[in-house]
Amino acid sequence: MHLRSFRTVMATLMVVLVTTTVGLLVYVQAQLFRRSVMTLADKIMEQTLGRVELRAQQLFNQATAIGQQTLRLVQDADAAQGDFMLLGNFLAKSLEVHQALTSVGVAIADTGEYVVAERLADGAIRVREVLQDARQQIRVTDWHWQGSQRLFLGAPPWDGYDPRERPFYRLVRERKAAVWTEAYPFWRDPNQPPALGVSYVAPWYDAKGDLVGVVNADFELQSICAFLASLQAELAGFAIVIERTLDDHFRLIAHPRPESLFDASGTNLVSNRAEVADPVVRAYLSALAKDLEHLGSTEYGRRFRVDGDWYLGGYRSLEDPRKPPWVIAMMVPRTAITGDIARNVIWSLAASLGCLGLALTASVWFARRMARPLQELSREAQRVGRLDFESGRSAPSSIREVRQLQQSMSEMKASLRSFRKYVPADLVHELIATGGEARLGGQHEVLTILFSDIGDFTSISEALAPQALVEQMSQYLAIVNEVIHAHRGTVDKYIGDGVMAFWGAPRPNPQHAVDACRAAWRLQERLEGLARQWQAEGKPQWRTRLGLHTGGVVVGNIGSENRMNYTLIGDAVNLASRMEGLNKHFGTRILISEGTLESAADAVLARPVSRVVVKGKMRGVLVHELMGLAGEVSPGQRELADGSASAFALFEARSFARAREAYQTILGFHPDDPVARWMVARCAELERANEGEGVDTMFRMSEK
Repeated sequence: MHLRSFRTVMATLMVVLVTTTVGLLVYVQAQLFRRSVMTLADKIMEQTLGRVELRAQQLFNQATAIGQQTLRLVQDADAAQGDFMLLGNFLAKSLEVHQALTSVGVAIADTGEYVVAERLADGAIRVREVLQDARQQIRVTDWHWQGSQRLFLGAPPWDGYDPRERPFYRLVRERKAAVWTEAYPFWRDPNQPPALGVSYVAPWYDAKGDLVGVVNADFELQSICAFLASLQAELAGFAIVIERTLDDHFRLIAHPRPESLFDASGTNLVSNRAEVADPVVRAYLSALAKDLEHLGSTEYGRRFRVDGDWYLGGYRSLEDPRKPPWVIAMMVPRTAITGDIARNVIWSLAASLGCLGLALTASVWFARRMARPLQELSREAQRVGRLDFESGRSAPSSIREVRQLQQSMSEMKASLRSFRKYVPADLVHELIATGGEARLGGQHEVLTILFSDIGDFTSISEALAPQALVEQMSQYLAIVNEVIHAHRGTVDKYIGDGVMAFWGAPRPNPQHAVDACRAAWRLQERLEGLARQWQAEGKPQWRTRLGLHTGGVVVGNIGSENRMNYTLIGDAVNLASRMEGLNKHFGTRILISEGTLESAADAVLARPVSRVVVKGKMRGVLVHELMGLAGEVSPGQRELADGSASAFALFEARSFARAREAYQTILGFHPDDPVARWMVARCAELERANEGEGVDTMFRMSEK
């Protein structure tokens, strides 16, 4: 293909396009006007319907997520026996995180007992426990949390509320699966205005298949109405939400003016579209009646007339069977769109005719002036695409706009250089390579997480001058970041003197556990060398503790639309943090969980330390000490690992005397072994408690 210079192509195109445009402008003006109206209307509706759908999906996802988390919690714990304190704390914290939810609760099937966290009118969160005492009398207790402390609010009389009689409970009992309810009035004080909402409900069965209880997560439709009202302030039209009921009827459940949802009594939903007070909504629902009865697509458009004025309408149905069957609709007055377009068409025609002569004259001169700096900018943009932010400088242009573009390019390169330091390098490459924009969202993945901490850092920092502390910390973190990156890890954040990192994201890595263990081991080797260097320089030495855990997390962009962080959330993150803290108890340097050891397989050498129940958990986890990497361990290290495994097997079998003797044998060969020394003391303690099935061999942490 023959390539032409930018200057020639630009000059030719400008002459041809301007001349052709002016010649055809009068002919196509009417068609463009009609098409512009429909295109603009479609875009407005598409964007608005998409925003409403996104808001609804956020509410659905929040309710579903907290409902499933609560269900897993009550299945692991014995909430049916009345152990509601931990559950109430969890529910209250869940409402603090999910601001859009109204309440989250758990109800027991046999007794009707329940615990629910509710958001009150003033925004405060109250946890209500309704239990039966020994005489089967109903006792109501209200609580709230201040930090981790549960505070008593009061013991009001029972208001007669029995969750088993509510629509959500009857529905999930009938379906025997997690469901979304139709919109229904929430239980309220009779003196309060009615509150309309929907619930996500999940049943909880025991091993026999009998219903133990029900978990519900609710939100009021007032939040949808408020969101629709905020959109109406931005647009000439407005949006509504229609619900398809179980008996295939359609009713209005969200409107910018919530009072439009109720009949004349102000307490019941309008069930007949002919009774809807808003004439525009009433006319649109009538126009859409046949379409709504035969939903075969997710989007429709329609024109309709109200009192002589034309309106444009469109709607989108939510077809996900796991979500409520809602239909989102929007109505826009046609005059709100056509007025600006008509004026723009007239001004466009006049401006085109006036500029024709000037454009023909200026095209050649302008093309010559623009060509050279634009070519330089193009090459510089290609270098930015390769993450080369240092090389390349464009010759200054005499055209202001091009000069501004050059300056913007330089500022962008400086910003990207800084941006690359604040976020994972793999994420920067991915965003720039795809040309995409970071958006909120996450997905469930199994990753390996590392936490590190410096022992006695508070004492160290108090003894050092601020500048000296910053210099040592910079050297320390440079090594940490280098080793983690060299082993395909991602540094998530610096937490004071600690570091959080993970393996397996944003790029998949099937060997994430192996790489994480290798990074932890190499990091300790590098830090020992740094400690020797600091000792020679007369600086204090730092002792680093590492903890690793492999488990399922939600990974992705988490935060708000204008500020987000690529990070992890989930129980596995908390457990990894606890693994690091356990080093203080056992005197170890690197602790890994059973999940990490299973994933790393034969790539590492490790020995069991203890089964630990960390703070906030009910189940124990087997903790191992990482002793080396496969192919690098000495016979003595392997002998120590095998001896520790044999001694721990005796401990697990509750033969504490024999286990103590085995660990004392290890101390005979390794007198400084902290694990053997700790286990000797532990065995002696349990010997005094008598051996047998009733002895609890778990080490329970009372602090983080």
